[in-house]
Amino acid sequence: MKIITSKPVRLIYAIFFAILGINHIINAGTYLHYVPSFMPGGIIWVFLIGTFLIVASLSIILNKYTKATCLALSLVLLLIVFTVHIPGLFNPDFMKISMINVLKDTGLAGGGLIIAGVISASEVE
Repeated sequence: MKIITSKPVRLIYAIFFAILGINHIINAGTYLHYVPSFMPGGIIWVFLIGTFLIVASLSIILNKYTKATCLALSLVLLLIVFTVHIPGLFNPDFMKISMINVLKDTGLAGGGLIIAGVISASEVE
């Protein structure tokens, strides 16, 4: 079990989110059309999510509050799945990419839950 919480595995997981967060900030306009129309603020959400992803990745890399960060990251990913990607499945323009993103984000949320669970188990032992 220790291999799952080892630094290389955490780094791979965290670097993905750092790159994705930077991409959200640099290419905010690209992500803007994914923000649901019922959510006020528009581009603010793109910047907020991008910043959250960068901060979460730093937390995981530095191994500070990793369990709480992975749980929060998993929750945010699942919220995005249900508020952005699943509704996108009903839009013919976004149908293909939405299915890919549902699977990707659900899998990444599961990975965060695994890391959080393994860290919890190692704290007990």
